[in-house]
Amino acid sequence: MKYRIIRCQSSSSSSSSSSTLTSLDTIVPIVSFMLQFLCLGTLSVLNSRQHAHAFSVSREIKFNDRLKKLVSQGNLHQARSKRNGERDRSRYNDRRSEMNGAQYAESVLMQALAEYDASRLTENVGKLAMRPNHFSFGIIISGYAKIGDWEGAESILLKMEHLYNDGNHNWLKPDVVKYTNVIKALARSLQQRKSINISSKKKSEKVVKRAESLLERMESSRDPHQFPNTLTYSAMIDLYAKTGNAKKALGILDKMELSERSGNSNVKPNEITYNACLNALAKGGESDGPEQAKKLLRRMEIAYKQGNRHVKPSIITYSTVMGLYARYKKPFEAENILLDALGKYKNGENNEQPDCVMYNTAISAWSKSSHQDAPLRAEKLVKIMIDEGYPNPNTVTYNSLIDAWSRSYINSDGSSIGASRAEEILSKMEHEFMRDRDTCIKPDSRTYTSLIDALAKSRHIGSARKAEVILRRMKRAFEVGNESAKPTKFSYSALIYAWAKSGEPGAAQRAESLLRETERLGKDLKPFTQTYDAVIDAYAREGNYEKAENIFNEMLIQYLGGDCDVEPSVRSYNKVLSSYSNNVDINDSLIARAQAFLAKWNAQRKEGKIHVQPNFVSATILIRMFSKKHSLEGAEGAERILKYMQTRYNAGDIGMKPVRSGSTHSLNRILSLYKQVLDMYQAGDQTMKPSKTFYNLIIEACLTKSDEDFFVEKAYDVIIEMFGDKLTVPQRSLCERVGEALQKSSIDQKEERIAKIDSMRRSIVYQ
Repeated sequence: MKYRIIRCQSSSSSSSSSSTLTSLDTIVPIVSFMLQFLCLGTLSVLNSRQHAHAFSVSREIKFNDRLKKLVSQGNLHQARSKRNGERDRSRYNDRRSEMNGAQYAESVLMQALAEYDASRLTENVGKLAMRPNHFSFGIIISGYAKIGDWEGAESILLKMEHLYNDGNHNWLKPDVVKYTNVIKALARSLQQRKSINISSKKKSEKVVKRAESLLERMESSRDPHQFPNTLTYSAMIDLYAKTGNAKKALGILDKMELSERSGNSNVKPNEITYNACLNALAKGGESDGPEQAKKLLRRMEIAYKQGNRHVKPSIITYSTVMGLYARYKKPFEAENILLDALGKYKNGENNEQPDCVMYNTAISAWSKSSHQDAPLRAEKLVKIMIDEGYPNPNTVTYNSLIDAWSRSYINSDGSSIGASRAEEILSKMEHEFMRDRDTCIKPDSRTYTSLIDALAKSRHIGSARKAEVILRRMKRAFEVGNESAKPTKFSYSALIYAWAKSGEPGAAQRAESLLRETERLGKDLKPFTQTYDAVIDAYAREGNYEKAENIFNEMLIQYLGGDCDVEPSVRSYNKVLSSYSNNVDINDSLIARAQAFLAKWNAQRKEGKIHVQPNFVSATILIRMFSKKHSLEGAEGAERILKYMQTRYNAGDIGMKPVRSGSTHSLNRILSLYKQVLDMYQAGDQTMKPSKTFYNLIIEACLTKSDEDFFVEKAYDVIIEMFGDKLTVPQRSLCERVGEALQKSSIDQKEERIAKIDSMRRSIVYQ
């Protein structure tokens, strides 16, 4: 071509212009053809590369979809078995049976990565194997997180870090999502351990330290793609919540809020974050937990009003705070949270109307309250539900309402009107269920059992027989198709207690016959500890200690034979002790029998046969037995028991502390005994002269109720009486303790009384 052009240019100058144009016409098409050829070749190469890339992306997407199916279903090894033929099916099935879905997906991922790395060593780029991407690894980590396998999740994360650091896999750098999912796996592992009852403090501490170490690595990272975000911190708070560490959970929240104020919008707390903190408070068990939860709720409300739409308190938020108040038996506060949420809904501040869970939580709080108006307050909340039209009361609502009435003691004689109202509620539920077949208010076994329990507590004549009628109604409801009304062992246990507390002639025998009936009815109604306790209680109320012992021994033999459902409780032992105390003839042999039973109890505990030990109730029962003897010997015996309690308490047995609640009756008996002994001595019976030990017993007993002025004043009277005889002069420490009790009391002229004790004490020369 070049030669022809030169030839054209070297032709004589006499050549015409037409010959020159002819030469150009020949060259231009050739050049144009060559340019088109080059362009088409370039486009062909580009198209082939785009096609190859698209094909590669498509393979990655399909591969990741396969991993997702493996993780979620965990049995897709069969696809691989089909590909390898029927002869290999059993081999893969055996392998898969030893692995969960995430583990099998991991093996598939690692094999794909190995195949890709091997294909890179060949010179043929077009035959590269499918390349797993970072999403593939994320799927496996997420799969492990869902089943709480933090070790599996962490191992994948470490593999990603290792592959990225070797310089050959720069597309596998872990990001914040991968680290966050490992923390979620750690949190979920605590939940899994708890569900199968193998969690221990040591294992929990290990998990928490792992998570804290991982979070610290993220916070100190130089890569902004690995910095913690809202989800990371929320997962960490969830982990602290599962360990009950509310303090650290709230510390994370404070850190997030501080970082947000500094301009980091990636850690802005949201509703999930605050709810996780509320869960931490709910599981923490701190006494100020409800108040802290309420403050947290107010912080959410303020932040929402200021424009943070991600922290709008939800029904779950309000329910959690209410649940905390209900747990700590603060029904007024729980109700106020409910009414506040209802008010916000009516005012348009919140578009979520309180649901059944919120109402049921508040009603349940009242059902567990000892407040006199508790059942009426619960009724009021049910009326609000009905008046509002949403939500409709359900079975749980009415069960809680029946519980509230079963605990009500309104009449002056101590009897309850709750049982009759509870029966009205049950009748209403039965009527509406039969009329509309509305399963939302279908009476269940708890409904009937709660009514039987209400009758047991009513103290009305004939209440036990009425409870039997309710049990028959329960059986009939079950027979006509209400499967939820099937009688349970708890139903029979409540009925036996109804007979035990009835006080009717033959009540204990009827209670025992019901026990024998449950033994015959089968496994579902098999007697358990509470059933036997109810029968023992029935005989104990009659003072029939021989029968009480027989039932207890029957229970103990079964337990020692391996039946853990009938393990004797502290209540079981104390009811047997009560059978001695309630006997009409308290004599030395009966007291010796009670003490022998207590000694046998202690021996069984030391031998490891049982796991419960005597408590202050056990000791108080023996003190009551001694006090019934109305003699100095009885007083000395009561003093020995009191000293035994004090010794055990000082040794660290808090169950033996002479508690203030419930000890007033015993104290009044001791003071009555003191007055009788003093009257007999002052009447001339020198054998009844009170000893120093006897006086000490009376004062020690009174000081256990030092928050009540009546008993403090009695302690003062006794210690002044002791100064009247040189043989009974009180010790300095005892004088000081009585003085301290006087100082804290609101008794008139307490300063003068303290000064009198001090003056009399100083007049004595202590050895």
